Amino acid sequence: MFDKQTVLVLGAGASCQYGYPLGGKLVEDLIGLHNNEFMRNELALIGKTCEHYKVFEQVLKEAMPPSIDFFLETRPDFIEMGKLAIAYKILVHEGPNITARGIKSAWYHMLLDALGNTPAKIIANKLSIVTFNYDRSLEHFLHTAIKARFNLNDVQAAEVVASIPIVHVYGQIGLLPWQKGADDAKLPWGCAGTTGTALKASKSIKIICEENTHESPTLVQSRQLLAEADTTYILGFGFHEENCLRLGLDQKSGSRQGGRYGLSDARVYILEQKYGLKLHGQQDSDIPWLLENCKRYLASSSG
Repeated sequence: MFDKQTVLVLGAGASCQYGYPLGGKLVEDLIGLHNNEFMRNELALIGKTCEHYKVFEQVLKEAMPPSIDFFLETRPDFIEMGKLAIAYKILVHEGPNITARGIKSAWYHMLLDALGNTPAKIIANKLSIVTFNYDRSLEHFLHTAIKARFNLNDVQAAEVVASIPIVHVYGQIGLLPWQKGADDAKLPWGCAGTTGTALKASKSIKIICEENTHESPTLVQSRQLLAEADTTYILGFGFHEENCLRLGLDQKSGSRQGGRYGLSDARVYILEQKYGLKLHGQQDSDIPWLLENCKRYLASSSG
C-alpha cells in the first residue's frame, strides 16, 4: 500500500491502453463528425446544424492544435460545439473491456493490487490522483473490481473508491450513478447511443477560459496535493508548459518521477532541471513500454 503521501498525475497516455485517444488523435477524431447522425441530433439540441460544425472542423484543421482543450481556450466561440464533440468521442469508448486483465499493458488492475487486499487496507492508502483526462474509466474499473473482489454492494464499493481522491483538472464526462454529486450530472456507463447524453456529459467538461484559472477549484486542489506529496509519479503526460505551470510543477517539492516517451534528450534535460523531475525510459519507446515502467514505479512505492 501507499504509506506515504503519493500523487499520480495522469495524462492521455495513461488511458490510451483502454481505447481512449491521445490529445492529437482526439483532435483528428473530431474532424468529420458532421456526417455522424448521432452528432447531428446532438447539435440540434443546442440549435446548431452540420453546417455550423463544418466551420468548426475547418478551423480546427487549420489551427492544428496539440490538444482540443488548448484550442477551445483561445476560441471560446467554438466551446459549446467543441465540448459536445469531446463528450461524444469519449463516451463511445466506454465498453465492457475496462476490467479485463488481458488488455496489453493495461495497468489499472496493477494499481488496485498495490492498494491492498482488503477494503480497509485500500481506504488506509495515502494516494491521490490528478488527471487531465475527461474519461471515467479508472473510476469505473475501481468500483467494478472492488465490488466483485470483496463481495460489496454499490454503496459499499463507492465508499472505498471515494477514499482515493481523484481530481479531474478539466472535468469529466459526467458522474457515474454511484458517485456523490448532483443527479443531473450523472450518466450510466456505456450510454453513448442515447440522444442527449453527449450534451449532458459536455456540461461537466471545463475549459479554463470559462473560469478564473488560478481560482479553479480543481486546479487549487491539484496544486495542494502535489505540494504536500512525498512522491509524485507522472504517467502518460505530455508536459505541455501551461499544464506544468498550472499544476505548480515549478514549485519543486518531494520526489517526482515520470516517463520520457516522445521527449528528446534536450527536452528531458530541460524538464528535469526546470521542474526537479527524474524522467525514465527511451525517447522512441511506445506507450505500452512507458506504462510497464510506470507499473514498476508504482510497485516500488507500495508496501
